[in-house]
Amino acid sequence: MKPSYGQQKIKDFLPDPKEQEIINIIRNHRRSGKTIYAIAKYLNDNGYKTRHGKDWNQVQVKRILTRPTGSPNNPFKEEHQRLYIIYTQKGVDALIHELEELIQ
Repeated sequence: MKPSYGQQKIKDFLPDPKEQEIINIIRNHRRSGKTIYAIAKYLNDNGYKTRHGKDWNQVQVKRILTRPTGSPNNPFKEEHQRLYIIYTQKGVDALIHELEELIQ
């Protein structure tokens, strides 16, 4: 279905299995008590590369651990899904109204 003028179709982001594997490795190592440096070293020593084919560093590992999106424990996931349903079923005006209610 093509969106009406003034509307847009929001493309879903699908998980990348290879990257999800690395994210799980990072989280599991952190839960086991490893430092961020040790996790980056483990990834590099075991041949894991970033999306751009480079070695991992501490900043990249920390970003993976601290970013709210893409996390299965994302506290906003259900709210995002609820707002997306409002947008797709009722349109942009209903979404704007709902967002205005949230910020009041």
